Amino acid sequence: MRLRLRRLRLKIMSGERSFGVELDFSPGLNVLRAENSCGKSTCIQAIIYALGLEGMLSATRQIPLPHVMTERVNVGSGDVPVTESDVLLEIENESKDCLTVRRTVKGTRSTKLISTWGGPALTSPGQSYLEEDFFVRDGGAATRPAGFHYKLAQFIGWTLPLVTTYDDVERPLYMECIFPLLFVEQKAGWSSIQPRFPSHLRIRDVGKRVTEFILQLDAYALSKQRAELESGVASIREKWVTLCHDGHRIARLVDGTIASMPLEPTADWPPIVSPQIVLGSGPGTQPLAEAIEANRRELRSLETSEIPTVGQEISRTQSQLHDAESLLAEQHAVLRQLLDDAEAEREELKGLDRRLTAVNEDLQRNRDVEKIRQLKSVQELKVLANECPTCRQSIEDSLLPPANIPSMEVRHNISFLEQQRDLIVLTQRSSARRLEERENDLAARQLEIDSLRASIRSLRKTLVSDERSPSIAAIEHRVTLAQKIAAQQRASGSVRELLDELSDLADQWGRLQASLAKLPKLGLSAMDIEKLQRMTQLFRSQVRAYGMSSIDPDEIQISHDTYRPNHEGFDLHFDLSASDNIRAIWAFLMAFLEIARDCPTNHPGILLLDEPKQQSTADAGLASFLERAAQSRDAGHQVIVATSESANTLERMLSHLKEKVAYRTWPGRMIGPL
Repeated sequence: MRLRLRRLRLKIMSGERSFGVELDFSPGLNVLRAENSCGKSTCIQAIIYALGLEGMLSATRQIPLPHVMTERVNVGSGDVPVTESDVLLEIENESKDCLTVRRTVKGTRSTKLISTWGGPALTSPGQSYLEEDFFVRDGGAATRPAGFHYKLAQFIGWTLPLVTTYDDVERPLYMECIFPLLFVEQKAGWSSIQPRFPSHLRIRDVGKRVTEFILQLDAYALSKQRAELESGVASIREKWVTLCHDGHRIARLVDGTIASMPLEPTADWPPIVSPQIVLGSGPGTQPLAEAIEANRRELRSLETSEIPTVGQEISRTQSQLHDAESLLAEQHAVLRQLLDDAEAEREELKGLDRRLTAVNEDLQRNRDVEKIRQLKSVQELKVLANECPTCRQSIEDSLLPPANIPSMEVRHNISFLEQQRDLIVLTQRSSARRLEERENDLAARQLEIDSLRASIRSLRKTLVSDERSPSIAAIEHRVTLAQKIAAQQRASGSVRELLDELSDLADQWGRLQASLAKLPKLGLSAMDIEKLQRMTQLFRSQVRAYGMSSIDPDEIQISHDTYRPNHEGFDLHFDLSASDNIRAIWAFLMAFLEIARDCPTNHPGILLLDEPKQQSTADAGLASFLERAAQSRDAGHQVIVATSESANTLERMLSHLKEKVAYRTWPGRMIGPL
């Protein structure tokens, strides 16, 4: 992947007169020297503008070029108005294919339109090239074939990755985010070691995402893979819990419960004891399969015998009615107690919620007091003046005789309140489980009561029937028994299907857990770690050569978390002088360029720096940096430096690098009559 600038042309029209400048760029180090306010930054910003990258500078839609391109041109005797102006830029990729782009600054053409020629139209004019128009600075410019950044990414050889925004939407890693690591403009580009990435595009962790892309790290793909796997784990856990609840609901329909049902997902399936519906409780539980078989035997026995008459069954019917009514009264008493217990549990949960809210408020107030104390507040802590620091109530009164009892320290208050909060949360969970159990018991009890009432109705009908007629209770018992068997069979079949679903989830759970176990624990592959270690070496060697004196270069590391240089766990710029901060920026950006010589990366092999000598950096440091940048020619890379350093100083620095440096100086304004 390679991007190289070949020629830049600024063209300005004022009536019939034309002004501008034309710059040729060579491989390796290019140094453009001119005095301040003579057009260097205009040329650098024109390159940014030609490529539609001004969004990296600001969220505004204003043209990032000075008045010489938009309003007036100084011609010595005065200013003349600008009527039209364009920027033309010729670029080359790794395959030596050329593309010439033209973007209007002022004129009748839209500034969102970029025209291209599929060849070196500036360095080899007069030939016929494929001409196409693209749009930029509008939605879809990076994702649709008619968008210029879509075209530019293809030309460079990039596949822009999808990244997550703060709205949890996936968007391409826009070029405006990538190029701050490649172009450093003068006004705000030298403020920190890590460039200022545009925040208005709302990409989450944009600095990390750009670094991972430029260095071609596996970290982002690994983090996305981990996130997808963890999402799958959470989804399976949710489905598993839902199926468990469904199983208990099905069991309650036949007045039973599910035994041996694992409440958490497991890959060990089937379990040693297979989940099944059981009827009853305690030692008298009976598997549903056995109950179905017993009911079938009873029904077969009843079907082979005649239906008894009312007279034959009258004494038995009376006894059954008495037993059923007694049992119904008992069940009503149990139901009332369960209702009272469930209501008490609900009130307990409400009280726990109120207590938790109060404890959290007290905890926050105490933490605020502790924070103020840690900040060494000069205010007197009013607990010493018989006033509570959180609720501001007087604490003078006491039921105990006066004694010199020290009040509890705020940090002890915080610890005590945190323990209270944790205890309340545990109690809440326990209370919620008990409430769920009571509600399940209520549902099962209600089913029993409904069944008893139906039985009582049939028994009473039997007792008032003709003694010679068939017993209604006996008939209804047979019908009820058949219905009960059918309901139990449906429940058994539903649970079998549910267990099949759990078996599938167990297989998926096992595969997900195995995939998670294979991912690197630190989120970095072995190649990622190797690249970051190489970055550290390149950074250290450079800052040492550039004369860093604030800290020992050997104590600097490229963080495996933020990918920024740090010292003793803190970002490096906190420990640096202003001039050393500039040296660190040189080293950081050059390290990205140099690592591309040793490792596969997505770096396009280009670096543009506008006024790299900031904060009175020593000449020796700048000379070392230029010498290092000159080595880029051997790797086929390109470094462009625009500076106002004195011509004598620069020529002395570059005297031994003549074959590796393209140096051009202007005694006055760079932009003039063409």
